[in-house]
Amino acid sequence: MKTKMNQQDRIIKEEEKPLIELPALIKGFIVVCSFLMGISLLFLPPFIVLLLFIGMCVFVAMFLDLFVAVIIFLLGAYLHPTALFPALQQLHIARNLAFFVLLIWILHIIVYKDFKITKTPQNIFVLGLAATLFIACFRYFEYSFPDYLELASKAVILYLIIANIVKTKKQILVLIGILIISGVISSGAAFFQYIHGIGLTLIGSVVRVFGTTQNPNILAAELVLIVPIAITLIINVKRVLLKFILLLCLSALLMAIVLTFSRAGMATLCIVLLLSFLQIILKGKRKVSTLIFLFIIFALIAAAVTPFIPNEYWERMGTITDTKEISIASRLDAWKLALNMIKEHPFTGVGYGLFKYEFMTAAITSADIKTKFVLYHAHNLFLHTGAEAGILAALFVLTIIYYAWIQLRRARRNLERNGEALLAGISGALEISLMAFFLVNLFSWHLDLMIFWIIIGLSVVLNNLPESKDAESGVKA
Repeated sequence: MKTKMNQQDRIIKEEEKPLIELPALIKGFIVVCSFLMGISLLFLPPFIVLLLFIGMCVFVAMFLDLFVAVIIFLLGAYLHPTALFPALQQLHIARNLAFFVLLIWILHIIVYKDFKITKTPQNIFVLGLAATLFIACFRYFEYSFPDYLELASKAVILYLIIANIVKTKKQILVLIGILIISGVISSGAAFFQYIHGIGLTLIGSVVRVFGTTQNPNILAAELVLIVPIAITLIINVKRVLLKFILLLCLSALLMAIVLTFSRAGMATLCIVLLLSFLQIILKGKRKVSTLIFLFIIFALIAAAVTPFIPNEYWERMGTITDTKEISIASRLDAWKLALNMIKEHPFTGVGYGLFKYEFMTAAITSADIKTKFVLYHAHNLFLHTGAEAGILAALFVLTIIYYAWIQLRRARRNLERNGEALLAGISGALEISLMAFFLVNLFSWHLDLMIFWIIIGLSVVLNNLPESKDAESGVKA
């Protein structure tokens, strides 16, 4: 009787099953498009057909493997192509690319029915920040919302796709490699700018380079966060040739940071190097030969970089504690005004993106504000966020940073226990990068720094990696 009922159920399911599954329809659609594209050569110029073909290949690759979409979005958002090609700014490449990747992700979920969100409290914190910033837009919505959309589309989507799509050790290492390569590309652009005098004029003919970004301080912040990663890779990789290549990459990063003439960047870099050195020494029982090798590496880098550092750099670094220097004094004014804004608007802030207008008004009308030029942000991420979007938004930023640091610390211990020395080292390096992000944002505003959101996403991935490995081993057992 049961056998007969099972046969009937099987027959019903087979009858309900469509003749052609949706994935097969997608493949058929690709074949038809390829055929039509071939015919279009008879009517369209070859270069247009080539662009269409390349676009279709990229779309197919991204659709079939979402990790390809992560890589393309990462490169598009991180390398800031509009900084080098201002004509592209109207296209909003990074923002549109973010929504395009999100659309492909949704289509992939519909077709393959593999929707699964990684469970982590960080999702609540990130979406909470996005919500509070969005509420802050309503004071002057037409002005604030475009800027908010530019940030939220890149930051939130970048975090979500990394936290939910990146799953394996290989994918993590690929992303880390892309970060190193992107940093070197930015450094190369910075060298070109310095040689040809392109940048913000500092003293005489000396310029502050900005690489592929639009601001020297942004470039310094991006590169400083990559430095701990490069150091841990040099220590943990086994191939001598790869160590040498990474050593060259690290030297390029350090020199580019110097050429930005960023005081906050240099102060943070010193702390990053110290923390990296201490982490390497205190991690387990290091052989004397390893410590000697490490000392030699740092000595060689210092010897290679120091002769190329301009004298003006040391002069600028000497003003880092001079409260009367115009840049330092303006920061003090910005902090004072941001605190006043928080007191007057503790819950909703003055409105997203409106700090500069509030500062301009105060600079004109208040005798307490000595700075008489416009500052675009409060030169402190946490005060700036609180001033524009309220105390809750600032707390969300702090919570995101702190919880990601906790996740990375937990991941490092679990990975060390599982014998994953390289991934454990990367987790430790990202811990230092987060501390560097916190420190540099005490004197600047870099909430839109893409590498920060990459680190936040990777903290979720690395924290879940040991658990997924244990689950897999349990299933096999």
